[in-house]
Amino acid sequence: MKSNKKTAPINIEELSLAENKRLLDPYSIIPLIPIHPEHHVGDIGCGVGTFSIPLAKYLFAGKLYAFDTNKTTLDQITDSLKSINLNNIELKISTEDSIPLKDNVLDGVFLSLALEKSHSPKVVLNEIKRLIKQFGWLAIISSISQLNKTANKEYNHISKLKLNEMVEKLGFKRLSQRELNEKFYLSIYKCQ
Repeated sequence: MKSNKKTAPINIEELSLAENKRLLDPYSIIPLIPIHPEHHVGDIGCGVGTFSIPLAKYLFAGKLYAFDTNKTTLDQITDSLKSINLNNIELKISTEDSIPLKDNVLDGVFLSLALEKSHSPKVVLNEIKRLIKQFGWLAIISSISQLNKTANKEYNHISKLKLNEMVEKLGFKRLSQRELNEKFYLSIYKCQ
């Protein structure tokens, strides 16, 4: 049977997304970050809510702000929320240089591959710094090596050294950095 060239990349992309979801299980990663149930947390570049809904469930006495530049992905989260009784999650459209929240309101910020999809990671990090309270935390999931480029997304690999340098220049202190699996690592920082 001949494979259709138009559908093959989509199938590969779907397989890659499924594999990444398996490797990035929110319920095994959330215990690794310094989150507390009463925190106000931002999920920047939330996508379809892979981490947003589990984070909001954990924050039963707090609030989750989920931001993305794509309205369609936020609509998918909205559809998912219709079957769940979560009233502590707020979905908002953002841009890389403007996240619609006041200064110093978040206890923590979570990013999963958001910097690698960004056109300007430094701009995103500056905006995040504005949002985080003093002594708040920043958790970043990044890829260990260059990810496969898909039809819709461009990934710009950021090495551990470069990520640490960018974040620490903004006044964050690295608390930990660990490999989650063969593809991804988690970095935790504290705002000074």
